[in-house]
Amino acid sequence: MLLFSVLLMASLLVSACGVMPNKSWPGLAADENTVYVTSDGQLLAVKEGAQIWRFPEKVNQNRLIMSAPAVGGGKVFVGDSANNVYAIDAATGAQSWINEEQDGKGRIVGGLAVVDGTLLIPSTDHFLYARDLNGTLKWKFEARNTLWTQPVSDGKTVYLASLDHYLYAIDLATGTLQWELDLGNALLAVPALNGNNLYVGTLGSEMVAVEKATGKVLWRSVVEGSVWSKPLLVEDTLFFGTEAGKVYAMNTTDGVVKWQMDAGGAALGTPVVFGEGMVITTESGEVNMYTLEGGRPWSRQLNGKLYSSPVVVNERVVVAGLETDTLLATFEASGTPSWTFNPAK
Repeated sequence: MLLFSVLLMASLLVSACGVMPNKSWPGLAADENTVYVTSDGQLLAVKEGAQIWRFPEKVNQNRLIMSAPAVGGGKVFVGDSANNVYAIDAATGAQSWINEEQDGKGRIVGGLAVVDGTLLIPSTDHFLYARDLNGTLKWKFEARNTLWTQPVSDGKTVYLASLDHYLYAIDLATGTLQWELDLGNALLAVPALNGNNLYVGTLGSEMVAVEKATGKVLWRSVVEGSVWSKPLLVEDTLFFGTEAGKVYAMNTTDGVVKWQMDAGGAALGTPVVFGEGMVITTESGEVNMYTLEGGRPWSRQLNGKLYSSPVVVNERVVVAGLETDTLLATFEASGTPSWTFNPAK
């Protein structure tokens, strides 16, 4: 956990002084057969272990691409360290447009989201921006502090977790605040939505259930370790990891823990459904397959750090590493390694 903490504190400090580090953990997204990964200030498209394109061709140290990408409408959307937003053609890697209205006024570190033709962009300048897929600004919403977390939406309301301890509910069409809730601890975890409720983890070692319509807290469940990522929601169960190296299965109705297991290291990424269960990665390089009942059919060890949430493409789970032997590694449902990828220098 030491490296992650150092990276996080360094990022917070450089946000204040206006300098950005040239290293960050990779961000992953995927469509039907292509993986999109941000690494060393660039966005790369990879298919079956082969690079299709990279953007930009040459790294601009003043405009490092650091956010996790979002995919929609045949485009890939990313933000950079100077608060600019890019739309990249998913097939060719050509730039469709760039929005520079807020150039140099903040940084886009958190993941972008595409919801019903709207691009949602959280920025360290405290604003959540909503643009159409051609880049035109629809509205912006100001939070109390830095935004590092990808927003989520049910198609009517945007739910935004923030480092300022607040959970915000914002009208998707207008950007109007519907309600806000102070959860008492910083929030880096993306909320998960389910029917009338949402579920969000905190850096104060809690999982919290909230009524979507009103912001009313339904229950709070204490866990071992801070929660950094979105829980995986499968029917009536939440699955998530913590920085203390625990994996939890929790009942959505009352927050009662169904089972918990050791992950082998800090589990900071969102689990992904894969095969007959789910995969969770750890800071210490484990790729762990769990059944929904709490078994662990297999575990694979990589050299390096795994912070990013994995994705599934073509019946393979894809993980992205920091200081690993390869940027991307893939596994079949049996745990058998498949293709790997390292970008050309």
